[in-house]
Amino acid sequence: MGGEVDMFTARFEPAINGYLMYYGTDLYYFSVEDMEEFTSQGIIIKNKQFPSGAMSAPLQFQLAITNRCNIRCFNCYNRNKKCDAAAYKNELKLSQIKALLDYLHDWGVLFFQWSGGEPTLSRSLEESVAYAKRKGFTQSLLTNGTLLTEEKARWAAENFARVQISFNAVDRFKEWTGVNKFNSLIKGLEKASNYCSQKGASLNITTTVNEISITELEKIAYWVDKIDPTHWRIGEEVPLGKAKAQNRHMELLEQSYQIFLKVKDHYKKNNWHHCFEVGEADPLFPVEWQSSPAGRTMLYMSAEGNVYPFPYLKMPEFLLGKYPKDDLKNIWFHSQILNELRMTNYANTGCNDCKNTCVRWAREINFHFNKNIFEQPATFTNCPRKK
Repeated sequence: MGGEVDMFTARFEPAINGYLMYYGTDLYYFSVEDMEEFTSQGIIIKNKQFPSGAMSAPLQFQLAITNRCNIRCFNCYNRNKKCDAAAYKNELKLSQIKALLDYLHDWGVLFFQWSGGEPTLSRSLEESVAYAKRKGFTQSLLTNGTLLTEEKARWAAENFARVQISFNAVDRFKEWTGVNKFNSLIKGLEKASNYCSQKGASLNITTTVNEISITELEKIAYWVDKIDPTHWRIGEEVPLGKAKAQNRHMELLEQSYQIFLKVKDHYKKNNWHHCFEVGEADPLFPVEWQSSPAGRTMLYMSAEGNVYPFPYLKMPEFLLGKYPKDDLKNIWFHSQILNELRMTNYANTGCNDCKNTCVRWAREINFHFNKNIFEQPATFTNCPRKK
């Protein structure tokens, strides 16, 4: 298993009166009785309190370790039009990152995600990842893949349970990224696929739908089939950063879903997924926690230490505090912003008794299209309300 550690880390979660533990990218639940035989074989964090509408601590925490990036995607949600050296000078130092990992470990966070920018450009990444591995975190890497040399791909597969790589264009790759690095992406994907297969790590490819990528989906599918990742997921573009809201958003998603169904059938793939697909919720957790993890099971931190509920909600109105000045537990338990997010549920947003997990319902996505976290999401193909 990629990112495997010598001893497991588990957490007693009082919100469900049981223990949670990751193996690879899969989350497992153990009752109090089931866990008794394992207590001497790993690190057990026992939390006692939890806020209304959320777990006692985030299950997952994402840090954008750097703003630096080697490509300039025209729709990057993480960048403004101008991003110069001034954007890098206030990034967290290695000592601060290690202190953050200590804090989160003791609190019971189990899964740590590294993003950017392009995280492999951070000089602190490798030592930070090694430190997190020793602490027992399950880890994932979000990268554009163009810098994955043989050595770097092997390192990623050995240290991360999941390596996630963006793939949004083929012939129009330079138009998307501003650089002519398509061949570098393909080589990086091939190396990652090879080493992830060897080490048991999950390789996920993600594609964002907009007016460029929709013309390239069949070509992307050809390459995804050749690379053969663990998962390929097609999702929607969020109008944040350089990405702009546009009137054809739902139209493009509907078109992309029809193309997706065609290529999925052609290549006979069950591990290809589209954001319009819905699934039955796990009865262990409230459906809202599964559809919308922001502030319920996850927190996000920018490279400068700004804390937000989720990467898609990194706007001033959702700023929760700043690390290390503000205590993360105090934010988690007492933030009015998080309290309001946690109040949203299927019933008070118009989805009533739906039992399905639904990415379209996610508040971190839905907010961008109506500026109201309680607004009902638009219907779509497969939506029970539409049927």
